[in-house]
Amino acid sequence: MKTIYVFNGRHGAGKTTLAKNLAERYPDIFAFYPEIGRQVREEVSYNVLQSGMDFDIEVMRRELKRDHNLLTETKIPLVETWHIGNIGYLAARSPDLIPEYTTYLREQLRFFKPRAIFVEISDDVFRSRITERIKPDQVNQLIEFYDIITQTTRQLYSDFNIPFITINN
Repeated sequence: MKTIYVFNGRHGAGKTTLAKNLAERYPDIFAFYPEIGRQVREEVSYNVLQSGMDFDIEVMRRELKRDHNLLTETKIPLVETWHIGNIGYLAARSPDLIPEYTTYLREQLRFFKPRAIFVEISDDVFRSRITERIKPDQVNQLIEFYDIITQTTRQLYSDFNIPFITINN
């Protein structure tokens, strides 16, 4: 089984910064793999609070494709979000896809041994770091959205016995 480290948390929590810094500090040990969702967001018109079933399907397609690269990686992969976090997004935005994607996660766990790092920030810090394209009156809705993702992600850690630590940033 391939050990990977998965970084989960709200946007702006510091997942990318933490994982990239580890990979840069220890380049012989770690390789950083950025969030697939971010790559797809840069290619399309996107609003995090809108249902995005096509978006979520594309993220999962690319995530599964990337998993092949992770298996052949000679260094320890530091993966931002991965399937665990993507299912969290589904819970908040496209719940009809959860059964199918939970099956994908279960299949990937035959090959991967994830260790998770949940990077947590307070609501106030989150408010100061929001980069989402939303209206100012949607901030509380965005916080609720990320609370669903957090709850789902933590539940998946439990359901699939994925060891994790929480880092308060």
